[in-house]
Amino acid sequence: TSGSVVTRVADVCSNAVPDGVIGQTEGTMFVDCKINAQGTYTGFSLSDGTTNNEVIVRFTTTDRIEYYLRSGGTQPFGGGTTSFDTDSRVKIAIAYKSGNSVFYVNGTEVASSTSTTIPLNLSKVKFSRGNSSADFSGITNNFKVYNTRLSNSELATLTTI
Repeated sequence: TSGSVVTRVADVCSNAVPDGVIGQTEGTMFVDCKINAQGTYTGFSLSDGTTNNEVIVRFTTTDRIEYYLRSGGTQPFGGGTTSFDTDSRVKIAIAYKSGNSVFYVNGTEVASSTSTTIPLNLSKVKFSRGNSSADFSGITNNFKVYNTRLSNSELATLTTI
């Protein structure tokens, strides 16, 4: 523009999901990013378009990294880590399979569960919560969805900075 200020709307991308990529009974979501500012509430998810069935990694207003699996509105796996540094690179992976889920941050296993129920109908990848709230605010270096639960050694290697 010339002589005025204009705010750009968020970029949006949509595509049909190929069979076997997401929505299956196991998988891994990997994120390599930087958060622009602490005190924001932002994240990434695989979902059915709601928060009832989702795999989510989010950064909270209390400067924590949280991870959740929600299946049918219940949360069989989830929690939070210690605070993160603004503008510092973080590599995160959440891997899930019935009875075998794990969360890694920067090469370290943060949590695991052997009693996980897998969320249903994971057909949407979002840079937000499953219901499109809390849009991601930061820099994404890499984002991948695997249709298998990667091994713990693969997760440690993938998330090491």
